[in-house]
Amino acid sequence: MREMLKSGNPSIAGLLQLGAPLANSLTPVIVSAPLLLGSALPEDAEFDAVILLEANYLALREVLDALRRSSQVIAIGDEMLGGPKRFEVSVDPTARAVELQQERSALSALNKVLVSGSLSTVYRGIDEGLVEQLSTTYYDSSISRLPMAVNISGNSPLLRGEYVPDATGSLSNSEDGVQTTAAEVARVVDLVFEHFKNQGRESLAVIASNRGHAAAIAEAIRVQLPNHKYAMDYLRSKQEPFVVTTMDRLIGLRRDAVIFAWGYGRTPHGKTLHEFGALSREGGEQLFVAAMTRSRSRMTLVSSLLPGDVDLNRVYRGARQFFELFGRVEAGDSGVSAMRNPRFDPLVSDLARRLRERGAIVSEDYRGVLDLSAHVFDAADTGIRPLAVVYDGTEHYSELTVRERSRLRPEFFEKHGWRYVPLWTIDVFTDPGAVTERLARALALKSSSSPAPSGDSPSRSAVAAARPVPAREVTTEPAPKEKTGLLKTAKSKLETKQGAAGEPSGEKQADGKEAKAAETSAADAQANATPAPVPASQSAERSEPKEP
Repeated sequence: MREMLKSGNPSIAGLLQLGAPLANSLTPVIVSAPLLLGSALPEDAEFDAVILLEANYLALREVLDALRRSSQVIAIGDEMLGGPKRFEVSVDPTARAVELQQERSALSALNKVLVSGSLSTVYRGIDEGLVEQLSTTYYDSSISRLPMAVNISGNSPLLRGEYVPDATGSLSNSEDGVQTTAAEVARVVDLVFEHFKNQGRESLAVIASNRGHAAAIAEAIRVQLPNHKYAMDYLRSKQEPFVVTTMDRLIGLRRDAVIFAWGYGRTPHGKTLHEFGALSREGGEQLFVAAMTRSRSRMTLVSSLLPGDVDLNRVYRGARQFFELFGRVEAGDSGVSAMRNPRFDPLVSDLARRLRERGAIVSEDYRGVLDLSAHVFDAADTGIRPLAVVYDGTEHYSELTVRERSRLRPEFFEKHGWRYVPLWTIDVFTDPGAVTERLARALALKSSSSPAPSGDSPSRSAVAAARPVPAREVTTEPAPKEKTGLLKTAKSKLETKQGAAGEPSGEKQADGKEAKAAETSAADAQANATPAPVPASQSAERSEPKEP
């Protein structure tokens, strides 16, 4: 093995000839096209597992040699992206291949004999509305897209439309209509060189709806290239080079940015034909899905036709889906439907209320993924990242795997513009104020100076009891007028009662009236002062009139 490595030209067959114990100790992982295995490996070479990537594009007969080398097979693919493609060799570009029966894919064949499962979360789609459209139309609403911070305002800047008005072209034939227009070709060429100038670090691909349009775009770029010499470095890149291709040649294609050129337009007389090539025929749905899922970061749709320019009742399959998508993007509609039954948690709702009182814009159960999303009004201008708050007390959190909770989702949200904030139930329950303060600091919100609302008032047990006051420390204060009036009324009634108990002689009654009048005037004089305590014996003497 040492001599093999020093020679600089090791081979798989030479490695395997050194013996299974030595080769297996290296834990080899061999990446190869299915048809190369027979020539690169010995006949008796076996593996612990065989993984078929994009098995929907592989014909069953292509992978038979790989399948026989292992007892464990994992096939990964999506039948909505299309099936196996045939080799096409022709000298005449207008020649038509003989229609052959579609080959059976390895994915569809293995689905009938192996245990199958589905992945429901999309980690790469650039637009939530596009993912929802594809999910609703082709996947029975079973897939979803994790939200990106750039979409928090509603419209995605990563998916945009370019409408080219007054674009006309010549009619190619009665079956395919107007396949390309000069105005749209010119606009696509401008977008290509703008990308090289402003986003040159991102790889780029132009996907045309038909081969005639792709050829016209490629030729126009070649003609304009001398005027944009800075673009030569990007065109010569060996890692993910720039390419102009069609929808039926997208196997293995991935780029950071994609320009999708619709191509079809009006006749020179301004008439719109409802013939849109392969997109309107059988298999057009697969072509549309494949074209819309090739981008990692951004996509631009270019078209010279709006949905209002055609009769959608005469447009079918992938062509209809394109017009629905292009019309939504042009109208500024996010395409994301509102959740009908959002999850509710009282602790999360209380935390959301506290953040709103501090001035944050908060959404509960955002897109059915985040328990809370919080951001400031001018987040794009201030550069303050919105918060992706995940709370471990919800049922949704418990359904996630440990790998999703601890690695996949934190990495995704941090990579796509969020600030990932996990919250624990014990913290939110015991000290919601401290949790709110921590989130407010992350959003650079001002400190709260207003008193706590009534709902946050301290409990009775938290209020300190007043200390007892000795009697000697009590000062004599003027009694309230209300109480003085009651005292006068009670005293008047008592004196009247006592007067009635005396002798009924006229002289005694007169003296009693005079005494009562005197006492009443004395009480009025003392209305604003509390009378001093009087012994009971003296009180009785004063209240009873003396006999003459």
